[in-house]
Amino acid sequence: HPYHVQWVQSLSANDFRPRRRFCEWLVRRSDQNLLFHCEILMTDECCFTRNGILHFHNTHHWAEVNPHIIHQSHFQHRFSINVWVGIIVSHLVGTFVLPARLTEENCLNFLCVHLLGLLEEIPLAIRRNMWFTLVVRNLFNTTYGHRWIGRGGPTAWPPPSPDLNSCDFYLWGYMKSMVYQTPVNNQDLLNRIVMAAERIRNDQDQLTRVSRSLLRRATACIRANGGHVKRLL
Repeated sequence: HPYHVQWVQSLSANDFRPRRRFCEWLVRRSDQNLLFHCEILMTDECCFTRNGILHFHNTHHWAEVNPHIIHQSHFQHRFSINVWVGIIVSHLVGTFVLPARLTEENCLNFLCVHLLGLLEEIPLAIRRNMWFTLVVRNLFNTTYGHRWIGRGGPTAWPPPSPDLNSCDFYLWGYMKSMVYQTPVNNQDLLNRIVMAAERIRNDQDQLTRVSRSLLRRATACIRANGGHVKRLL
């Protein structure tokens, strides 16, 4: 039987303890509040380019004779779109197109001006208890006190841990599989991203399962003593 390789980010000797410490904190909070892990707004940014990510080992064309299909790559004219999204319970927040060069000033402008508008679609009961995974310290210390997770924050996010962020272990790969089904041009790329996001947004059952899987992932990380989490939802 063929088995797919699970790509993971390499861990150094100093990464295991922070990952386990964070997961133990998450499990403790979830023991006190059974829905705590579903109250965390997981956020991330991703750059979509013209080429995208194409998995040729899953791409086949069935025919009686070899059609000698080719795929063009390494285009001379390149373009990209930097996209932000968030996931909390059954809700997909965004998409929002960020500047190509993300600075602290751009990030602050997004958080102060645009994020509140994006969060209006989230029920107030969820927003009142919501935790953030973001990295602008002064703003979040002032606005949300201890209720944010990030590097240098009141609750430290353990790098590198994409296997604990639903945007990384679920959203981006699924979205890109839809966006890059066929070659794209610069006018079509943003439309495809928006359409893929809408398709994901409408599958609330799947988003709920993804959010709830965080606790299982944290438990698996503890069992692995801070090591990688095996593929699961």
